[in-house]
Amino acid sequence: MFRESQNIMNGSFFDRIGVADMEKIHSAVIGWIFSDDCKALTNQQKSELLCSLFHVSPIQTFNSFVVEVEHHDIDVLIITDNNTCWVIENKIKSSQHSNQLDKYYKIINGEPVKIGRKIQHIQDYKHLKSHYCFLTLVNEKPQCTNNVWANTTYKSFSFALKKALTNANRNNDSVILNEYLCCITNLATALDGFINNHQQYPEVFLDGANKKKRTGKYIADNGLETIFQKCFLSHIRDKAQNFDDFDISETHGVALAEKKDIRSFKGYKLGIQFQNGSFKAQILNERINANVFWAFWNNIIKKTNDGVEINKRSFSEWNYNPSKSQKGAYFSISKKIPNWYSKSVNDIVSDWDTMYNECITVLKEIEKVIPVIP
Repeated sequence: MFRESQNIMNGSFFDRIGVADMEKIHSAVIGWIFSDDCKALTNQQKSELLCSLFHVSPIQTFNSFVVEVEHHDIDVLIITDNNTCWVIENKIKSSQHSNQLDKYYKIINGEPVKIGRKIQHIQDYKHLKSHYCFLTLVNEKPQCTNNVWANTTYKSFSFALKKALTNANRNNDSVILNEYLCCITNLATALDGFINNHQQYPEVFLDGANKKKRTGKYIADNGLETIFQKCFLSHIRDKAQNFDDFDISETHGVALAEKKDIRSFKGYKLGIQFQNGSFKAQILNERINANVFWAFWNNIIKKTNDGVEINKRSFSEWNYNPSKSQKGAYFSISKKIPNWYSKSVNDIVSDWDTMYNECITVLKEIEKVIPVIP
């Protein structure tokens, strides 16, 4: 059992065979649940579950479900008998990319999109009423130009599935469905345990190698460290001041919070980044080549290090483009918060608020010495 809950189910079949974290497996199971092949639920129960996923009220009843999985790059596509299509984009560990939610909306509405290597006009669904569900483990918000995607978590999905199974048919399919419920409950419970008591899981912020503690082992076995880090940074961002529009992403498996264009000065973007306990005041100019900037480098460092505010605030570690041929000039100066993850949420939020103001002060100091480059 997970230590954060005495009621957590034991490892499911999906956990045991090592596929609990695989998005394609979840998409396939979700597709199966709504298909005619799944005899555990009646059409009424499937209808209630579908409407719950998509936040549709009042609940409608459907008599037929046509299901496609990984169709036109869409994770799960369901067509019901009232001329309605239901689109599910499913995320366990990965995050949104390449404007994919907008892409799927365009596919359903018959607009031209690139699928594979070709531009295609899919006209199969344009005449249908459509609903959209963004299903995520960590309550990631939809990033899209329209406001049509229902935001649903695996935790809420597990509640809805548990309700559906209360009066499910007792057969082989219900055994499989109960195992799947156990699987997604384990995922949601592990996340809740981490967010509610992050100080007990330093391995998530380090390397995930701690196999001694049950939930730590579960997180590591399923490779959930990065997505849990991103969820935690989102949690801190939402509580801190001035961070509302910071993007949460990752590099090399380590989550980061960043805004690249807090200030603009002499053609440069001046921003702030937090990653792995370090706050960076960063300077970026995407229009020039790094080797053009190189001649100014040492002089900028010297002048900046001589600045009173830099020294007073203990910013010291400089970072710069690793390759002089890399397009765009980038450098930053950082300040480390040791063992930041061992602090309480309130203390971390306080550190973020303080460091934001310090980074702004440092960026203003850098503005005094940064060169104008044509």
